[in-house]
Amino acid sequence: MIDDPGARRDAQLAQILMDLDRCEHGRHAADKCFDCPGGQSAGNPHLEPGSVIGYGYTGAPIRMPDSDRGQHTCDVDAWRTMPS
Repeated sequence: MIDDPGARRDAQLAQILMDLDRCEHGRHAADKCFDCPGGQSAGNPHLEPGSVIGYGYTGAPIRMPDSDRGQHTCDVDAWRTMPS
């Protein structure tokens, strides 16, 4: 358990970021999901992998990580770079 309110809030915000690729049934993109067609999670239909979801204070794009290209939502760099 996190006792520091600031650290707790940071952890909650980090969890939101890590959850953005989940399908409506709560499964991460590419995980097994028996409620999604074909038994595999289609991920978040509102945020396509690689799509720009915002911009940082320098104007650099923030992108939805692409698990098919080896990126993961837990990887900070994945939010700032487009895989080649």
